Formats: sequence, C-alpha cells, structure tokens
Amino acid sequence: MGPKPGLQLRYGLASSNPCSQKLKAVGGEEVDFLELCCKWRKELTGLFKTIEDEASSGELAAFISYAVSFPENFLALVDTYDVLRSGLLNFSAVAMALNDLGYRALGVRIDSGDLAYLSSCAFHIFDELADKYNQEWFKTLTIVASNDINEETIISLNEQGHKINSFGIGTHLVTCQKQPALGCVYKLVEVKNLSCIKLSLDIQKVTIPGKKACYRLYGHQGQNQIELLCILALEAIA
Repeated sequence: MGPKPGLQLRYGLASSNPCSQKLKAVGGEEVDFLELCCKWRKELTGLFKTIEDEASSGELAAFISYAVSFPENFLALVDTYDVLRSGLLNFSAVAMALNDLGYRALGVRIDSGDLAYLSSCAFHIFDELADKYNQEWFKTLTIVASNDINEETIISLNEQGHKINSFGIGTHLVTCQKQPALGCVYKLVEVKNLSCIKLSLDIQKVTIPGKKACYRLYGHQGQNQIELLCILALEAIA
C-alpha cells in the first residue's frame, strides 16, 4: 500500500519548495495552505460522490502552487485528468481554502471533452457547494470554455444549453476560417485637403472624392436602418 494522497502531496511540494506550502491570510499571518487544501478536499469528496484517491494529487499540487503565486487571480484548467472526479474537486478544495484566508477564486477553464455537459456539471456542483456551505459567491464563478472555439461551436453549444459564461478564442480569432485574408482595397480620396478620384471603366470602381463622415441611422425601436456617408465639405456648407 502506497502513501496516502495527502502525505504524498506534502512530500512532493515540500521537497521541491518548502515555502510553497505557506500563504499569508488577508490581514493575518501565514498558514499551512497545503494542509488547509487537503482538509477541504477530504471534506468535499462526499459532495462530489467520489473518493479522495480518485483525484490527482499532482493536479492538486499544481493548483496549490498556482494559488499561492496568484491568490487573487486563481482560475484553474480542470480537464488535465478527469473534470468531474479530479479537476473540479481539486479546484473547489483550493477555492474554499483561499476563501478561508480572505481570497476569492475566479473560476475554471475547460479545454476538452463535451463542453456543454461539463460546464453544466460544473455549474450545478458550484451551486450545490454554495448552498451547502453558505458561499453565494461560488454561484458566480466564471466557467471558461476553449479548444478551437468558432462560430459553429458556439451555435452548437447554445443549442445544447451550456452554462459557459466566457469563451477563450485564439486560433480562429487570429486566422478566421471563413476569411483567412483581409478582403479589402485601400482607396485614396484626399491628399493635403485636395480631393482625389479613381477613374475606371468599371463604374463600381470609380470612387467618390473627398473626406467622408460616417453615420449609422437607427429607427424609433433602436434597430439599425442604414449606414450613411456624407462628404465633409458639403456637411460644412449645410
């Protein structure tokens, strides 16, 4: 039989950096943060309907190190091992420990798996935890989803009824799938207060000379009706 998860975790952190186990409470003294997190993880196993051995101690160690370094900005990636049996449990333990010391965790990020289902599970777990321990702020934790998110993904998630309140969009923001290149052409309309025109046999390519002012007109119900371009010189005369 191997060492208990708590002892194994303590040995790993202590051997790498003895100071990493300590965290100063808001307006108070340093406490053994590792011990506090382990206490909360043991307490929360019943709520998560799991046993402590199923949760990754390495993941908890990483969360603790992260929280000690950034106690006011703790937002953890919870899908490294198992979101429901490890990630959310370890996050909640660290979040509750931070709360004991006067800090508030920000939330979780899910980067793989069934995002709609897992986000709903996280939302309901946080809701139960908030009610059980009278910590209403747990209901407002941010649930971030990432993993190659695009328009179709978001539409699909909306149809499934997700509980995500923040999307991490990277790949498809930098390079848009539908338009990977900027499809526009620069047209010069004025140089040193002198209006310029582009002449072309194609009437659609002939430009209207002069600097313009752009307006968006709305109807009485607040809906966008039309975009209007006005030549500034004519606007000044009017």
